[in-house]
Formats: sequence, C-alpha cells, structure tokens
Amino acid sequence: MFNPLIDYVMKKVFKWMLAVIVSVSIGSLVVSCSNDEGGNEIEQKSIKSVKANNLEKDWIVAQFEFTEDCKGATKFAYQVSSVHISLKDKIFTAIDKYSLKEDRGTWTLNNEVVTVSSALFGQDFKFKVRELKGNSLILDVLGHDDLKVIELVTFDR
Repeated sequence: MFNPLIDYVMKKVFKWMLAVIVSVSIGSLVVSCSNDEGGNEIEQKSIKSVKANNLEKDWIVAQFEFTEDCKGATKFAYQVSSVHISLKDKIFTAIDKYSLKEDRGTWTLNNEVVTVSSALFGQDFKFKVRELKGNSLILDVLGHDDLKVIELVTFDR
C-alpha cells in the first residue's frame, strides 16, 4: 500500500542526502589542489649557521625515526608521547603531556651539536642539527639505542 507520509519523509531524506553528497563533492574539489605546480608551498630556506638564539623556543616533538632495535612497547611509548621541550637561557624543560613525566637540565650548542644534560636520567644526550627551517628542526640523535632522528616543530616566531 502507498503511504503518503512515508513517501514525503523518504523524499526529504533523499533530498538531504543528495545535498550532503553534492556539498562534500564540491568541497573536496575546492580544497584539493595539485602539488605538481608547487604553487601551494612557500619556499623556506634552511638556516646555514645554527646559533643558540635560533633554538631558544618552545618545541613539540612531531616525529621519531627509530633504530631497528626499537620494538614493541618501547616504540609504542614514543609514538603515544606528546613531548614539549622548552629551550631558554641554556636551561631545558621537557614534559611528556601523555605520561606527565618531566625533565629539566642544561643544554649547550657546540657547532651544530646540541648536548642536553638530563637531571632525570643523569646523563647527557647529543643531537646533531640536520636542518633548521622555519618552524621545523630536524635532529640526528647520536649514540641512542632507540632513536635515529627527531623532528621538532614550534609555533614561536
């Protein structure tokens, strides 16, 4: 049997679904852009000579590159961490917002090698600056069992 109320509701639902599909399609066309021309990227030059004032910012660890030996729970702990690092006046503070662990200590820059003296771990960690470009800092981790590279980002200017 034909029910006019059900027919009316079905038409409304169909029109609404069609409007959503059209909106999403148009939105994806507007938002998507080709990277072939390179017109949607701003060219940023790497800083040739790294100085302490280039590093004195609040940083967030964005990505880790692991050694082959880093597996399982250790790797997972790095991946879920949200480490915020502040480098100011030769003092560093690192806070993992996930585990709420905090470390403080000193840091130095010698040529392009950053040495961090950790109070929590009681040892020094060394990082070689691979690239400092805009708000991104890529560090090679020297002599660490788990990490090869760390990428940091900042919202400071």
